[in-house]
This record gives sequence, C-alpha cells and structure tokens, in this order.
Amino acid sequence: MNTPGPKSIVPKSDMIKNCYTKKEENGKIFSSGQIIESPETKYEIDCFLGGGSFGSVFKAKDIENNKHVSIKTGLISDDEIECLREVSKFQSEEYDSLIEDFTMELLDPPIKRKILVLSYNEDYIVLSEFLRKYEGVEDDSLALSNQELTDIFSRIEIAVKNLERNNIFHRDIKADNILINKKTLQIKLIDFGNCLVTNNS
Repeated sequence: MNTPGPKSIVPKSDMIKNCYTKKEENGKIFSSGQIIESPETKYEIDCFLGGGSFGSVFKAKDIENNKHVSIKTGLISDDEIECLREVSKFQSEEYDSLIEDFTMELLDPPIKRKILVLSYNEDYIVLSEFLRKYEGVEDDSLALSNQELTDIFSRIEIAVKNLERNNIFHRDIKADNILINKKTLQIKLIDFGNCLVTNNS
C-alpha cells in the first residue's frame, strides 16, 4: 500500500521526542552511557524509549558497526520469539513490513539476561504519541485529514488480518503497540509479548 504521508508535518523542532529524559529513566534496568556486551557485539545504551507490561525498550548503538538499534529487555517469552519468526516468514514486498528486523541475544555476565535487538529508525514513533500531537489542532493545514486517518487505520486492519491469516494472534493491539512512520504513515507492530501462534485446526 503506497499512500503519501501527511501533507503538513509539524516543524522538526516541535516533533515528538523519541527518548525520555534522565529523570524518567530512573529505576530502569539500563542507563544512558552504559556498555552491555553479548557474544556477538557490544552496545552503548543511548536512552530509554518506553515500556509496558512485557518489558522496557532502549535506544542503543552497536559499537561494532556504529548503527543504532532498539533493545528490549524484560519478559521475552518463547511465544514472543516464535511469533516474530513466523511473521518474518510471510513478510514480502507485497505488504508493508509488519515488524522490525530482530535478533535474540544473551548478554555476558554479570548481567546475563536475554535481550531482543531490533532495527531502529528515527522516522518511526509510537502511534499514540503521533496522534496526541494533532489533538486540538484547529488549523486544517496542520491537522491530519480524514483520508490520512482512514489510511492509518486501514493499514492497521490489513496488518492484523495478515497475521490472523497466518494463524498469528497479537492479542494486544493498541496505539501504544504500533509504530508509525511520520513521513509515509507506514505502520509496524511491536510488543508481541502476549502473542500466540496456532495450528491450522
């Protein structure tokens, strides 16, 4: 689905933040500037992106290749990994990519915990924050049009139907578990912690 993005995006300086402040990071498992290691590479934690019932997500830099990634830590179940792998199998150029590329890694001691490493794109933000930015906007040239809103929710419907057609049930679809591209309105689903894969029967 190739749908143009919003005609009038708010100025970049007024864009929604992608990271939380130091104060909001308090109590999180990782902190800004922390170096964590896995057998594959080292990561430097940049900032806390957000979290929910099934874990916390951080922006980090892969020190080996100098690229930014998203790192999820917390309740990473075998069902979540199975769901992500199944989604990866049926993704194709025919549809928008429904999830970010991912790998599963185990951090070296003393931390020794599972992390989910996903690709990171600055253009994507959580849908709830994206929509909140347009609340109360009275200038039609800056507001989302009805067509744009229809396109967004049509993409979500298609994504969910594609999952269910492949016997994958996210079971926690909400605005906080959807990423949207600020430029193209493409969406991606996140937080598969409550996901379930069933057989054809």
